[in-house]
Amino acid sequence: LPEASDGVGARVVGNRLFVTTTKDLIVYDVTDPPNPVRLGSINANISFENEEVPTNGKLLGVSGQIGGCSPVGGPVVPPGVTDCLVIYDVSDAEAPQVVAVVPAAGDHTHTCVYDCRYFYGSSGTIVDATDPANAFVVVDGEGDRVNWQDSLPDLEANHHQNEIRPGVLITATQPVFVISVDENDATKAPRILARYRHEPGPREDPPWYSSGGPGDPVRRF
Repeated sequence: LPEASDGVGARVVGNRLFVTTTKDLIVYDVTDPPNPVRLGSINANISFENEEVPTNGKLLGVSGQIGGCSPVGGPVVPPGVTDCLVIYDVSDAEAPQVVAVVPAAGDHTHTCVYDCRYFYGSSGTIVDATDPANAFVVVDGEGDRVNWQDSLPDLEANHHQNEIRPGVLITATQPVFVISVDENDATKAPRILARYRHEPGPREDPPWYSSGGPGDPVRRF
């Protein structure tokens, strides 16, 4: 995939491979995996980082921790905003389109929750995309941003989180948490299902941690 040589993240859904680079979102048909066929792309103007590619094959989020607020075909965001979550309609793989640009929602990574009704960010941001064209950052009754990580005790920096079944997330943190989030009220604190403090430190794939020396990582879940 020479045009994706600076690829940052990728995800396969069915026979589609969605790749983000530092500049583009590219979709490939991988029905024949050794011979991917480019279907479509769009200039996403990403600077950093979007290592995770949250998508259900219909909606897709590109999280720009730095940049990403000015994709081709997107609206003009308020001056001074440099971190955005851009939501794309990728149901037509040959012609991805911008659906919404959510200002100040560009966490380092995001993950789709409940079939991309919500996007949960690695810094705690929650974006409600129930109506994708009018996606917004979730706030509480006082107008303050809801941070889904606030109720997780002793949480150290989070790199990403993955939905392992509808509404159940595992975090790439210290300690690792398995949490359940409410489908109908994103302002509710997640319920902790399990936690595990690993040593000496996490691998980036949450179910693994380093053995602390050469060799394969040790699985603990």
